[in-house]
Amino acid sequence: MSTILPSRSFLSRSFARRNDSDDFDAQYPKGPLGLTTLSEPVNQFIADLVFVHGLGGGSRSTWTKSSDSSLFWPQEWLPVDASFRDIRIHSFGYNSNWEKESVLNTHDFARALLGSLLDCPTIPRDSTAPLILIGHSMGGLVIKKAYTLAQQFPEFESVATRVHSIFFLATPHRGSDLAALLTRILHVAHGARPFVLDLHRNSLATQSINDEFSHHCQKLQLFSFYETLPTNYVVGKGLVVDKDLAMLGFPNERTAYMHANHRDICKYADMNDPNYQTVRNALASIIDSVRSRTSLPQHDLDTGQLALLDNCLDMSDAIEDDLIAVDSRRMSGSCEWLMEKKSFQRWRDDPAQAYIYWVSAKPASGKTILSGYIVKLLRELDQDCGFYFFDSGDKVNATVSALLRSMAWQMAVKRPEVLMIVLEICKKDDQLAKADYRTIWRKLFLGGIMKVRLERPQYFVVDALDECKGDVELVPLLMKLSETLKVRFVVTCRSKYESYGHMISSRTTVISEEISADDTLLDISKYLDANIESLPTVDEGGHQSTVAKILEKSAGCFLWVKLVLEELRQVHTSAEVNQVLEEVPSEMDELYTRILNSMSKAPYGKVLAKAILTWTVCSARPLTTEELYFALQLDINDTINRIEKSVTASCGQLVYIDTRSRVHMVHQTARDFLLRPGMASDFSVDKKLGHKRLLMICLQYLCGNEMTAPKHRKLSVTNIARPRCAFVAYACSALDEHIRHVSSIDDELFLALIKFLNTSNILS
Repeated sequence: MSTILPSRSFLSRSFARRNDSDDFDAQYPKGPLGLTTLSEPVNQFIADLVFVHGLGGGSRSTWTKSSDSSLFWPQEWLPVDASFRDIRIHSFGYNSNWEKESVLNTHDFARALLGSLLDCPTIPRDSTAPLILIGHSMGGLVIKKAYTLAQQFPEFESVATRVHSIFFLATPHRGSDLAALLTRILHVAHGARPFVLDLHRNSLATQSINDEFSHHCQKLQLFSFYETLPTNYVVGKGLVVDKDLAMLGFPNERTAYMHANHRDICKYADMNDPNYQTVRNALASIIDSVRSRTSLPQHDLDTGQLALLDNCLDMSDAIEDDLIAVDSRRMSGSCEWLMEKKSFQRWRDDPAQAYIYWVSAKPASGKTILSGYIVKLLRELDQDCGFYFFDSGDKVNATVSALLRSMAWQMAVKRPEVLMIVLEICKKDDQLAKADYRTIWRKLFLGGIMKVRLERPQYFVVDALDECKGDVELVPLLMKLSETLKVRFVVTCRSKYESYGHMISSRTTVISEEISADDTLLDISKYLDANIESLPTVDEGGHQSTVAKILEKSAGCFLWVKLVLEELRQVHTSAEVNQVLEEVPSEMDELYTRILNSMSKAPYGKVLAKAILTWTVCSARPLTTEELYFALQLDINDTINRIEKSVTASCGQLVYIDTRSRVHMVHQTARDFLLRPGMASDFSVDKKLGHKRLLMICLQYLCGNEMTAPKHRKLSVTNIARPRCAFVAYACSALDEHIRHVSSIDDELFLALIKFLNTSNILS
C-alpha cells in the first residue's frame, strides 16, 4: 500500500489492516489479529475510536451477539449513526485464547496495541485526532498498560498525547476471583498462560498497572461500566467482575451499571437495547465534546493566551464535562417533542429578532436534561452555543459572577473578536475571578464584549435560573446581552418569566413555554421501557400494566419515577410490586416522608445517615467521596469502611454520587424538604445547627496535627511537613460560608474560633 510508512516493522505490519475482506474468517473465526479499520468517514474525521476485546475474545466476536454479523455493532451500527459520522472506527485483536499454551502477558498485548496504533496505514503518523479507547474485561487492562507504556517511551509519545477517553466494560481493575478458579482448572492441562495469572485478584500485574496508570490519567475522561447479572460458567454461576473490582474510584471516572452479565455487557440484540443505548450515549457525549472543541475557530489561541484566560477567569474546558454528564443521562429519542413546538421554532429560526426562550416547569420534570438536549441540538446545527447549569448545592458556582465568567470564557475560546478584547482586559486585571459580579459585568461586558460586533449568532442556555444566588439580578443582565449583542438565550426555571420580568424594561422579546405533564410522559415512558427489565419480578405479561400505573401516578415528574423504580428493585414478587405501586404516594413531599420513615426503621446506620445528609445539605459545594470520608470520621468519631457503599446503603434514595465522585442531594426539592422548619423526622436538618456542625468539624481539623507547621524553618529528614488529607481544601475555604449561617451569640462556636486563631496552624 502506498500509505505504508517505510519505517513500519514486521510486527506492526501484521497488526494493522483495513477491513476490506473476509479472508481472516477461516483462520481467525473470532476476528482478525491486530488493528482492523472498520469504518472511515468520507469527509473530515475528528477522532479515532478503538475497540479492544478481553480474555478469550476476538476483534469481532466480543462485539457481536449470537455470531450474527449484522449485530457487529462497531461496524454495522455506529457508522450509520449521525453522532459518529466523522469518526474512524477500529477493532484490535490479540491472541488471548486461554485454552492454548502461551508465553504472552498483558505487557506484550499492550506493546502490540501501541505498535498497531503507531503504524496503522489508515492513521497518519502526524495525526493529532483524539483517541477514544473502549475495552471489554481484560481489554481494559491492556489499554491501561498501553497508555502507561506510551507515557514512558518517547517512541510512543504521539500516541500518548492523543488519548482522550477510555471506556471500561466490566474491566477487572483489581483482578477477578474467577481468574484464580480458571488457573486451577487449567492447571490440569500443560503449559503456561501468563495473561491469566495477570487477572488474579490483586495480582502484582494489576497493582502495577493501577499504580502507574493513576500517575498519568488525571486529564483523561474515564468511564467504567459494571455487570449486574450472573454468568453461567463451567462449575458455577456468579458475577465475573464484582462492582468494586470494576471501578477505579478516581475523581475523573464516571460509573454506570449495566443490566447484563459479563459476556453480554458488550453484545446487544438491537439498537433499542437499553445496554447499547447506555454505552452508545456515553460514547456520543464524549464525541460531541470532542467535536465541539475541534470545531472551535482556529484563531491562533496559543498556550500562553489560554493560560492567561484560564487563570484570570478561573475557568477551563472542563466545563464541557458538565454537559457530557447531563447528556449521558438522556434517553435516546427523548426531548425531541420540543422541536415540534411552534414557540421553539420561532425562537430558533427567526433571524430578525433577539429572543429569550423561557421554559418553566415544576420541579424534577427534566428541565436540566432538556437544556443539555438543546445545547447538543444547536451544536449539531453548527451553531455557537454555550451553557451554564446552576446547582444550588454548589454554592461556590451558583452565582451571577460564575455564570458571567463562564460565558466570557466560552465566547472567547470560540470567537477571535471576543478573545482579543477579553485578553486585553485580563492583562490589566488578572484578579477578575475574585471580583463581584458588578465588577465583572462592568469590566468584561460593558467595557469589552458588548462593544464587539459578533460575526455569527450566539446561543446560550442557562439552566435552573431559580437555583442561582442572585437570580433577580441576573435576569436584567441577560436581557441587556440579548438586546445589545443579539445573544439568543434559553432559560429554564421553575417560575414563569412574569415573576421576574414585571419590573424590567427591555426591547427583547421573551417567548414563554411551560412544560406540561403531557410533554414529558413520552420521555418517562422511554425511561421506564429501558429500566423496567431490571425489575426481576415484573414478567412480560405485567410489563405494560406496571408501566401504565407508574405513568399515571407520575404526573410528569422524572424524579418520582426514579425513586419509585429504586423502591421496586427492593421487592421480590409481583404481589409486592403491586403493593408498592398502590401504597407509594404521588406527591414528592409524601414520598420523601415515606423514604425517611423507612430509613428510621433501619436497625443500623442512622447516625451515619444523619451525618451524610447534614454534610450534603449544608456543604458550601458538593464534597468528593474522599473529602466526605475524612469529614465524617471526624464528625462521628468512628472509622468508615468503603464510603461509596456507606453513602448508597445509608441514604441512597436521597443522595447520589456523580460521575466525578461528588456527593449531591438527589434534587433541590429533597434539600428543601430536609431543611423545612418543624419537619418531624430523625433526619431533618436545622439550618443553623447544620452549618455549626460543619464549621466545628472544619475548625477541629484546622486545629489538629495535620495542619501543624514544622517547628523550624530549616527542613531536614526529620522535619518534613506532614501529608494532609483530602479534606484540607474544603476546611480551609468553607469557613466563611458556614459562619454566615450560624448564631453570632453561640459561645461554643466563639471559643472554637478563638482557639483556632490562637494556634500557629493559622500560618500553615
